[in-house]
Amino acid sequence: PEDKCDICVLEEPEHLNWYRAPGENWTSKFKHVVGIVHTNYFVYATEQPAAFIRAPGMRLLAAWMCRAHCHRLIKLSGTLRQLAPEKELVENVHGVRRTFLDIGEDLRTKLTSSSPKGGKSDPVFGADADPTVYFIGKMLWSKGIGSLIDLVKYAEDSAGLKVKVDMYGGGPNQDEASAKAAKMGLDMPFHGPIDHALLGGTHKVFINPSLSEVLCTTVAEALAMGKFVVLPSHPSNDFFA
Repeated sequence: PEDKCDICVLEEPEHLNWYRAPGENWTSKFKHVVGIVHTNYFVYATEQPAAFIRAPGMRLLAAWMCRAHCHRLIKLSGTLRQLAPEKELVENVHGVRRTFLDIGEDLRTKLTSSSPKGGKSDPVFGADADPTVYFIGKMLWSKGIGSLIDLVKYAEDSAGLKVKVDMYGGGPNQDEASAKAAKMGLDMPFHGPIDHALLGGTHKVFINPSLSEVLCTTVAEALAMGKFVVLPSHPSNDFFA
């Protein structure tokens, strides 16, 4: 009913409106239309064939859709490029499922326990335990996995630090990345996809080198589980600073 059409929330309006049924526009039907932007499509476009055409075209199309169909635009991090400066604002909104919080609470209880198996003696999280490092995410060069490989190699060559990094996740660049790490002689096994919660008790340090993230959900999950997190200084990580 017309008297009920007050507010409309559009998720990813920058591509939701590429194809839509004919009829009244969102901004005509509703008194206030809010668009939520949380995917970095511009970065994805730069990895496609003919990126020099696709990427600028994607940015123009996204800006057009947001301006045409939204009164207000909310970007979930500053990583995203400007789409409609006069309409947009940045609000960092993050959340994880309860499982990750429960894992972190269990770890806190264990580490503060006076039992022989708790505290410093814990084989993974104890103060004297060797650091166990991992990455989890989609295996794409845009996620920074190439930079991570180069940085691990640099640490070995410049400081003699030999660090094993377990890589979890699947994606189109997994085989290439695995081959590059092996060619450079790094201890960086690629294990394939896994539920992040299953790594709650296996590793102490999570590293995420990505500069294209918007939500950085895996970072929030790792922190919820009580892990140390290594991140680049970047707008996508402002929420965790």
